[in-house]
Amino acid sequence: MYCKNCGSKLEDQAKFCPNCGAQQETAPDPMPSGQDTEYTVPNSFDYNDDLTGKQEYQYQKTGFKGKQWQSGTSGSIGFGSGERKKGGFKKILTFAFIAVVAIIAISFIIAGGAPISGIETGTGFDTLTSEITGETDTFAPTDQIFVFFDIGAIESGSTLYVSLYFEDDVYSYETYEWTITDDLGSGYTSFTRPTGGWTIGEYTIEFVVGEELLESTTITVE
Repeated sequence: MYCKNCGSKLEDQAKFCPNCGAQQETAPDPMPSGQDTEYTVPNSFDYNDDLTGKQEYQYQKTGFKGKQWQSGTSGSIGFGSGERKKGGFKKILTFAFIAVVAIIAISFIIAGGAPISGIETGTGFDTLTSEITGETDTFAPTDQIFVFFDIGAIESGSTLYVSLYFEDDVYSYETYEWTITDDLGSGYTSFTRPTGGWTIGEYTIEFVVGEELLESTTITVE
């Protein structure tokens, strides 16, 4: 005999199709003459919405042709939808960005940070605390100009030049130099005030190693 639903070949008197689960209509076995025999027709599939209750295993009609898996205690059968979850590519990009930032930060720390950082200018310097006093970037013509800075990733043995330029002048007004050592973590200097006082205008302090400008800052005299 053959399944009335999917056409699969079945054994004689099969009540359900093992391929699609469809219930089959089969004729009862011939009754011996003179003998009363009872025959019970199998109940149709009973859907049970109560997932917490115990349910006996039953065949369920389905058109699913792939692999099945069973989950929970109710005997229900679940099938994968095959739908790609949204947002996966965006998450990958986010994780990649975080990884790149972390690598840069770690490299930055290992290398000792920026070559020159923490630049402060003022009218004085306390040698006991190594702090600028009268911190400002605007000076009077009669002020003394002090500058303090942190030294980071500069190769030991290099020469650091700190120069003061007035506006667009090609030549510096004054230049100081340091030979970098491994234990040199910061530096400070002061620029000599001219006899007649500073010319009013804008000045630039540049930090150079070799021909490379590492950092600069601007101050004003008014």
